[in-house]
Amino acid sequence: MELELNNQALAYMQAFELTTKARVARIEINEDSVIFYVDPRQRINPRLLRQFIRQYKRIIKKKIYVVPAASTPKKFILAYLQGLVNLKPSDVVVARGIAMIRVPAHLRRKIIGKNGSRIRELEKLLKNTFRNISKVIVVAEHSEGNNVGQKSS
Repeated sequence: MELELNNQALAYMQAFELTTKARVARIEINEDSVIFYVDPRQRINPRLLRQFIRQYKRIIKKKIYVVPAASTPKKFILAYLQGLVNLKPSDVVVARGIAMIRVPAHLRRKIIGKNGSRIRELEKLLKNTFRNISKVIVVAEHSEGNNVGQKSS
């Protein structure tokens, strides 16, 4: 994928960097969205980020995504879900175009989002960034020693 920076992309990058004080590694402008790829080690003030997204969504009339710039799908997923849940690298498996995320049962809803919105967004971003990913699956792991539904003697 070639990276083409035109005046519009540079203007978006400059506005993002001035507002959030975070450096943009890459930008992708689509028909319906603008995706900013940011180094996952950078700390962005959530209030400034929300303010930027709200303002610019209204101005450019496109969806705005701020996602981690990662070299592999596994690192991307870990960084994308970092603020939501604490995942270990062993919780994410990517094989044959499918990304599988293993989480405790009580966190499954949080990862999937309302009506599957968060997981669909992650799937869309993964397809955009890494062309070989076609599906994301969230698997709930039940904890050991969970005696729900078992009779005690």
